[in-house]
Amino acid sequence: MLTCPHDYLIQCEICDKLFPMRPVFNEIIDADGFDDIAQGVDDGLCNRITCSYCGGEFTFENPIMIYSWLHKTYVTAAFPDDYFRVSNIENALRIADAKDVTLRKTDYAIEATEKIHIAKYKLSDIKTEHFKVVRFPEYKNMKNDEEVIIFDKLENGNLFFSHRHFTDKIITKFIIPLSEYEAFESNLPEVPKGKWFKIDKHWVLKHMEDKI
Repeated sequence: MLTCPHDYLIQCEICDKLFPMRPVFNEIIDADGFDDIAQGVDDGLCNRITCSYCGGEFTFENPIMIYSWLHKTYVTAAFPDDYFRVSNIENALRIADAKDVTLRKTDYAIEATEKIHIAKYKLSDIKTEHFKVVRFPEYKNMKNDEEVIIFDKLENGNLFFSHRHFTDKIITKFIIPLSEYEAFESNLPEVPKGKWFKIDKHWVLKHMEDKI
């Protein structure tokens, strides 16, 4: 956990007003834990900030890594590419010789929590992204900084997805039978473990075009 040494002027994503705040945020989150921070990952929310003007909540998008050793998955969000070369994360993984670990890059914290959810339920993030692009036609045209469709959980034989806007609040929920997901055939290539990949809809669309 990191506390900023001084106040920052933060712009509210809802009312656009600037307000001073000394944010306390998490840089590395153990998704296997039992504390409120790990619960936030389960809920698809972490590093939330409340605007002192309008009271709206949104995610403070700082560089973050969420990992689950139980599910052998490490995910980063908002990491500059050169950060991997100097970060303790990369060094720790190299020392651990983590060749059997799934490593993913994402742009936003909500996407990082989704990758953990996918690993938790032993699904493929490549197939899940491919499924979303085909099952929700509007998804491929969404700007991820404005809205996104996220896999949330697998429960009672159903997959739960949510359409969320830029503050990560849920707009619509979708319940899809697991049988429909299992019947969906994804012919996209797998990627090796132990290397960082950004598997998102853009990656899926590119490889779908390559198949044509």
